[in-house]
Amino acid sequence: MKVAVMQPYFLPYLGYWQLMAAVDQFVVLEDVNYIARGWVNRNRIWVGGKEHWMTIPLTNASQNCHISETLIIEGNEWKKKLMRTVQAAYGKAPFFAEGRDLVAEILDGSERSLSAFLERSIRIVAGRLGLTTVIRSSGSMGGAPDLRGESRILDICRHLEADIYLNMPGGRDLYKSAAFKEQNVGLNFLQSEWESMELQSTSGSVTLSLLDLRMHNSTDILRESLAKCSFKP
Repeated sequence: MKVAVMQPYFLPYLGYWQLMAAVDQFVVLEDVNYIARGWVNRNRIWVGGKEHWMTIPLTNASQNCHISETLIIEGNEWKKKLMRTVQAAYGKAPFFAEGRDLVAEILDGSERSLSAFLERSIRIVAGRLGLTTVIRSSGSMGGAPDLRGESRILDICRHLEADIYLNMPGGRDLYKSAAFKEQNVGLNFLQSEWESMELQSTSGSVTLSLLDLRMHNSTDILRESLAKCSFKP
Protein backbone atom coordinates (compact mmCIF):
# COMPACT_ATOMS: atom_id res chain seq x y z
CA MET A 1 0.00 0.00 0.00
CA LYS A 2 1.52 3.28 -1.13
CA VAL A 3 0.37 6.36 0.76
CA ALA A 4 0.99 10.12 0.50
CA VAL A 5 -0.18 12.88 2.86
CA MET A 6 -0.37 16.52 1.80
CA GLN A 7 -2.11 19.66 2.98
CA PRO A 8 -4.82 20.91 0.61
CA TYR A 9 -3.64 23.60 -1.78
CA PHE A 10 -5.39 25.75 -4.37
CA LEU A 11 -4.63 24.32 -7.83
CA PRO A 12 -1.13 23.15 -6.82
CA TYR A 13 1.71 22.63 -9.25
CA LEU A 14 2.33 19.46 -11.27
CA GLY A 15 4.43 17.68 -8.63
CA TYR A 16 1.39 17.47 -6.32
CA TRP A 17 -0.49 15.47 -8.97
CA GLN A 18 2.51 13.32 -9.81
CA LEU A 19 2.65 12.36 -6.15
CA MET A 20 -1.06 11.56 -6.10
CA ALA A 21 -0.78 9.47 -9.26
CA ALA A 22 1.95 7.33 -7.69
CA VAL A 23 0.04 6.21 -4.58
CA ASP A 24 -2.94 4.05 -3.74
CA GLN A 25 -4.32 6.41 -1.10
CA PHE A 26 -3.84 10.16 -0.84
CA VAL A 27 -4.69 11.84 2.46
CA VAL A 28 -5.65 15.52 2.48
CA LEU A 29 -4.25 16.82 5.77
CA GLU A 30 -6.86 19.37 6.82
CA ASP A 31 -6.68 19.26 10.62
CA VAL A 32 -3.39 21.13 10.88
CA ASN A 33 -2.84 24.86 11.38
CA TYR A 34 -3.43 27.23 8.50
CA ILE A 35 -0.24 28.96 7.35
CA ALA A 36 -0.64 32.61 6.39
CA ARG A 37 0.89 33.68 3.06
CA GLY A 38 1.50 30.06 2.16
CA TRP A 39 0.04 27.94 -0.63
CA VAL A 40 -3.19 26.76 0.98
CA ASN A 41 -5.54 29.43 -0.39
CA ARG A 42 -3.44 30.98 -3.14
CA ASN A 43 -1.21 30.15 -6.08
CA ARG A 44 0.62 31.80 -8.95
CA ILE A 45 -0.38 32.24 -12.56
CA TRP A 46 1.18 34.34 -15.31
CA VAL A 47 -0.46 37.69 -16.03
CA GLY A 48 0.94 40.44 -18.23
CA GLY A 49 4.44 39.00 -18.34
CA LYS A 50 4.86 38.38 -14.63
CA GLU A 51 3.73 36.15 -11.82
CA HIS A 52 0.39 37.01 -10.26
CA TRP A 53 -1.26 35.63 -7.13
CA MET A 54 -4.78 34.25 -7.41
CA THR A 55 -6.23 34.07 -3.93
CA ILE A 56 -9.24 32.64 -2.14
CA PRO A 57 -10.21 35.43 0.34
CA LEU A 58 -10.80 34.33 3.92
CA THR A 59 -12.69 35.80 6.88
CA ASN A 60 -11.05 34.29 9.95
CA ALA A 61 -7.60 33.27 8.75
CA SER A 62 -5.35 32.57 11.71
CA GLN A 63 -2.30 30.43 12.23
CA ASN A 64 -3.95 29.36 15.49
CA CYS A 65 -6.80 27.70 13.58
CA HIS A 66 -6.84 24.50 11.57
CA ILE A 67 -7.38 24.64 7.83
CA SER A 68 -10.66 22.82 8.49
CA GLU A 69 -11.76 25.68 10.78
CA THR A 70 -10.97 28.44 8.28
CA LEU A 71 -13.80 30.10 6.34
CA ILE A 72 -14.06 31.67 2.89
CA ILE A 73 -15.71 35.09 2.69
CA GLU A 74 -19.40 35.17 1.79
CA GLY A 75 -20.53 36.12 -1.68
CA ASN A 76 -19.39 35.45 -5.23
CA GLU A 77 -17.64 38.69 -6.17
CA TRP A 78 -14.18 37.18 -5.64
CA LYS A 79 -15.11 34.29 -7.94
CA LYS A 80 -16.21 36.68 -10.67
CA LYS A 81 -12.98 38.64 -10.28
CA LEU A 82 -10.91 35.44 -10.48
CA MET A 83 -12.69 34.40 -13.68
CA ARG A 84 -11.98 37.81 -15.20
CA THR A 85 -8.30 37.43 -14.28
CA VAL A 86 -8.18 33.98 -15.85
CA GLN A 87 -9.79 35.36 -19.02
CA ALA A 88 -7.28 38.22 -19.22
CA ALA A 89 -4.31 35.97 -18.56
CA TYR A 90 -5.14 33.01 -20.77
CA GLY A 91 -7.82 34.07 -23.22
CA LYS A 92 -5.52 33.35 -26.16
CA ALA A 93 -4.01 30.13 -24.78
CA PRO A 94 -4.50 27.06 -27.02
CA PHE A 95 -6.52 25.14 -24.42
CA PHE A 96 -8.27 28.09 -22.81
CA ALA A 97 -11.73 26.52 -23.07
CA GLU A 98 -10.62 23.48 -21.09
CA GLY A 99 -8.87 25.60 -18.48
CA ARG A 100 -11.80 27.99 -18.14
CA ASP A 101 -14.22 25.09 -17.70
CA LEU A 102 -12.00 23.61 -14.99
CA VAL A 103 -11.96 26.87 -13.02
CA ALA A 104 -15.70 27.36 -13.52
CA GLU A 105 -16.44 23.89 -12.12
CA ILE A 106 -14.21 24.49 -9.11
CA LEU A 107 -15.86 27.84 -8.37
CA ASP A 108 -19.37 26.46 -8.86
CA GLY A 109 -19.85 25.53 -5.22
CA SER A 110 -21.25 27.10 -2.08
CA GLU A 111 -18.71 25.90 0.52
CA ARG A 112 -17.73 28.36 3.21
CA SER A 113 -15.27 25.84 4.65
CA LEU A 114 -11.85 26.33 3.07
CA SER A 115 -10.91 22.66 3.50
CA ALA A 116 -14.19 21.47 1.94
CA PHE A 117 -13.71 23.81 -1.02
CA LEU A 118 -10.12 22.70 -1.55
CA GLU A 119 -10.87 19.00 -1.20
CA ARG A 120 -13.63 19.28 -3.80
CA SER A 121 -11.29 21.15 -6.14
CA ILE A 122 -8.64 18.44 -5.68
CA ARG A 123 -11.18 15.75 -6.57
CA ILE A 124 -12.28 17.70 -9.65
CA VAL A 125 -8.73 18.06 -10.97
CA ALA A 126 -7.91 14.43 -10.15
CA GLY A 127 -10.95 13.31 -12.11
CA ARG A 128 -10.01 15.41 -15.14
CA LEU A 129 -6.50 13.98 -15.03
CA GLY A 130 -7.90 10.46 -15.00
CA LEU A 131 -6.55 9.59 -11.56
CA THR A 132 -8.13 6.68 -9.69
CA THR A 133 -6.24 7.20 -6.42
CA VAL A 134 -8.42 7.01 -3.31
CA ILE A 135 -8.61 10.51 -1.79
CA ARG A 136 -9.36 10.80 1.93
CA SER A 137 -9.49 13.70 4.37
CA SER A 138 -7.50 13.36 7.57
CA GLY A 139 -10.44 14.61 9.62
CA SER A 140 -12.54 11.60 8.64
CA MET A 141 -9.95 8.98 9.48
CA GLY A 142 -9.83 8.93 13.25
CA GLY A 143 -6.39 8.09 14.56
CA ALA A 144 -4.48 10.62 16.65
CA PRO A 145 -4.98 14.15 15.22
CA ASP A 146 -3.19 15.67 18.21
CA LEU A 147 0.11 14.26 16.95
CA ARG A 148 2.37 16.54 14.93
CA GLY A 149 4.95 16.26 12.19
CA GLU A 150 6.55 12.90 11.59
CA SER A 151 4.56 11.27 14.39
CA ARG A 152 1.29 12.22 12.70
CA ILE A 153 2.43 10.84 9.35
CA LEU A 154 3.50 7.58 10.95
CA ASP A 155 0.14 7.32 12.69
CA ILE A 156 -1.64 7.73 9.35
CA CYS A 157 0.62 5.09 7.81
CA ARG A 158 -0.29 2.69 10.62
CA HIS A 159 -3.98 3.46 10.19
CA LEU A 160 -3.85 2.73 6.44
CA GLU A 161 -1.43 -0.21 6.78
CA ALA A 162 1.01 1.49 4.43
CA ASP A 163 4.25 -0.20 3.47
CA ILE A 164 5.54 2.72 1.39
CA TYR A 165 5.22 6.42 2.15
CA LEU A 166 5.91 8.88 -0.68
CA ASN A 167 6.57 12.56 -0.13
CA MET A 168 7.62 15.73 -1.90
CA PRO A 169 11.36 16.61 -2.01
CA GLY A 170 11.00 19.15 0.81
CA GLY A 171 10.14 16.31 3.18
CA ARG A 172 13.78 15.27 3.34
CA ASP A 173 14.27 17.90 6.04
CA LEU A 174 11.23 16.72 7.99
CA TYR A 175 11.28 12.95 8.00
CA LYS A 176 13.94 10.41 8.95
CA SER A 177 14.08 7.02 7.27
CA ALA A 178 14.97 5.26 10.55
CA ALA A 179 11.61 6.14 12.13
CA PHE A 180 9.75 4.76 9.12
CA LYS A 181 11.95 1.68 8.96
CA GLU A 182 11.03 0.87 12.57
CA GLN A 183 7.42 0.74 11.41
CA ASN A 184 8.32 -1.31 8.30
CA VAL A 185 7.43 1.56 5.99
CA GLY A 186 9.64 2.54 3.10
CA LEU A 187 10.26 6.30 2.76
CA ASN A 188 10.83 7.76 -0.71
CA PHE A 189 10.77 11.24 -2.23
CA LEU A 190 9.53 12.58 -5.54
CA GLN A 191 12.00 13.54 -8.24
CA SER A 192 10.27 15.08 -11.24
CA GLU A 193 11.92 14.58 -14.61
CA TRP A 194 11.24 18.05 -15.95
CA GLU A 195 13.77 17.78 -18.76
CA SER A 196 11.94 14.85 -20.39
CA MET A 197 8.56 16.60 -20.53
CA GLU A 198 6.94 18.22 -23.53
CA LEU A 199 4.92 20.63 -21.41
CA GLN A 200 4.31 24.17 -22.54
CA SER A 201 3.91 27.12 -20.16
CA THR A 202 3.47 30.87 -20.44
CA SER A 203 6.60 31.50 -18.40
CA GLY A 204 8.64 28.61 -19.78
CA SER A 205 8.50 27.10 -16.28
CA VAL A 206 6.44 24.21 -14.94
CA THR A 207 6.48 25.43 -11.34
CA LEU A 208 3.40 27.65 -11.64
CA SER A 209 -0.08 26.47 -10.73
CA LEU A 210 -1.40 23.51 -12.69
CA LEU A 211 -3.84 25.96 -14.27
CA ASP A 212 -1.04 27.43 -16.37
CA LEU A 213 -0.19 23.99 -17.74
CA ARG A 214 -3.87 23.20 -18.33
CA MET A 215 -4.13 26.29 -20.52
CA HIS A 216 -1.21 25.28 -22.74
CA ASN A 217 -1.29 21.49 -22.99
CA SER A 218 -3.69 18.81 -24.14
CA THR A 219 -5.29 16.45 -21.65
CA ASP A 220 -3.21 13.59 -23.08
CA ILE A 221 0.06 15.46 -22.54
CA LEU A 222 -0.92 16.37 -18.98
CA ARG A 223 -1.83 12.79 -18.17
CA GLU A 224 1.42 11.51 -19.66
CA SER A 225 3.39 14.00 -17.57
CA LEU A 226 2.10 12.42 -14.35
CA ALA A 227 4.41 9.46 -14.88
CA LYS A 228 7.45 11.61 -15.69
CA CYS A 229 8.95 11.24 -12.26
CA SER A 230 10.77 8.81 -9.98
CA PHE A 231 10.96 8.19 -6.25
CA LYS A 232 14.18 7.79 -4.32
CA PRO A 233 15.14 7.39 -0.64
